[in-house]
Amino acid sequence: MERVERNNMTVSMCSDICGKGAYDKYGLQYGYRCYCGNQTEILESNDRAEGQCNNPCKGAPKCGGNQVIAIYNYTSYIGCYSYTPNESIHVGGRVEFLTPTICREICHTYKFFGVTQGSKCYCRSVISNTPQRNDDECNELPCQGGPTCGGSGYIAIWDFVNRTPKDSGNISLVNTSTCLDILILFTF
Repeated sequence: MERVERNNMTVSMCSDICGKGAYDKYGLQYGYRCYCGNQTEILESNDRAEGQCNNPCKGAPKCGGNQVIAIYNYTSYIGCYSYTPNESIHVGGRVEFLTPTICREICHTYKFFGVTQGSKCYCRSVISNTPQRNDDECNELPCQGGPTCGGSGYIAIWDFVNRTPKDSGNISLVNTSTCLDILILFTF
């Protein structure tokens, strides 16, 4: 968990700060406080009305509020797909101790990333028309670094929220936030 305070905080500044770490989410509170965290760190929380997260900040309509935080996601899981090892796609490579988070970091300049066969990371700007499969089929093989990483003939794919292909600039996530009660959201 990381917390940074700046008087001139913006959503993209918070995104950049948290993007340097291996965090899944970031959030703003009071219009100047940036939190970086992972989904596993988010405890049971109470959703709040979106209007409570409207403290002004530069460049964004939602920067948290009093005892509430506007939460933004970097990535979104889109599903399990059939995978052909001979497909002509950019390969992030075989990675020792692979996790989806590590693959996300490898593929940060692409629109999509995926994990398969327990140790392979793939980066793509577009997804080919392959059939979507049941998510259970992508839980067949464990990652060397922890959670499941696809299966034999199946790839688990995520996308970078609101990123266009090969966009290496800031990720604009203003329209994808969730307003949550800060009191039970983060632990230090």
